Amino acid sequence: MISSLYTILYLFREKKSNLFIYRTIKLILNITYPVYCKFSKNYKCIKDVDGVILSLTSFPARIDTLWIVIETLLRQTYKPEKIILWLANSQFESYEDLPIRLRKLTNRGLEIRFCDDMRSHKKYYYTMKNYPDHTVITVDDDTFYPENLVENLIHISQIYPNTICCNLAHRMTFDSNDNILPYTNWDSGAQGCNTPSDNLVPIGCEGVLYPPGSLNKNLFDKEQILQLCPLADDLWLKAMASLNEYKSVKVRPDSIPFANLLSAKKSSLNAINVNENKNDEQLRNVIDAYPKLKGFWKRT
Repeated sequence: MISSLYTILYLFREKKSNLFIYRTIKLILNITYPVYCKFSKNYKCIKDVDGVILSLTSFPARIDTLWIVIETLLRQTYKPEKIILWLANSQFESYEDLPIRLRKLTNRGLEIRFCDDMRSHKKYYYTMKNYPDHTVITVDDDTFYPENLVENLIHISQIYPNTICCNLAHRMTFDSNDNILPYTNWDSGAQGCNTPSDNLVPIGCEGVLYPPGSLNKNLFDKEQILQLCPLADDLWLKAMASLNEYKSVKVRPDSIPFANLLSAKKSSLNAINVNENKNDEQLRNVIDAYPKLKGFWKRT
């Protein structure tokens, strides 16, 4: 269902009506998908692909609508080995206090685990630490994911096995002296980019595939995460990939926006990182700590 609607959106990506079609599809999904899930087959996460884990996190303001996102992950054409949801101990009193709709999904393959709060870094941190030999696909908690999300990411990973694979990425831009321009001046969506690049920064909201061994060992340094990049997991992950000499590649040259849940409460992280220039600040922190990154991030 979702894949078909996104195919329509992709076909109209360059038309003037693109925004109208996107808003229409978003509204259709928000109205009909919960009903569709209620009356359609209850799919289980029975693994088709060994060694692949879908990993995500959430917070109290979104926990009531999270079951809808999990439904999209349970209905994948390629079933992952696991779907793990990480929740902060400090934000949820107990498993029994979680919404019943969410808890019921554990009968179909969802795993709910509790951990220390690392904000958005919970999305990947504990899964990658506990399953170092697995391919990890990170996703967000407010997005309608197409049924072929896992299939498409695995397919492009097989074509480019030593890369980070994603649906959405921004491309760094530079001045004449090879200094990285502010985040707001980056090439948003990196439209037309169809080859692996050091300058592509995968954006987690549309799903990102990380092969085992693709991220530097300092990935798990909590002290550095909190000091250098506490609010920008995408930038931290990009830095750790570059240090291991892994480039990034998109599933399609042209990106389309995935629809998000209208009822999901907005996170303040994006507003803080973009509007208050925190992305630029955190990127400078990472580069100062790892000057080697300048050798990877430059005009090509």
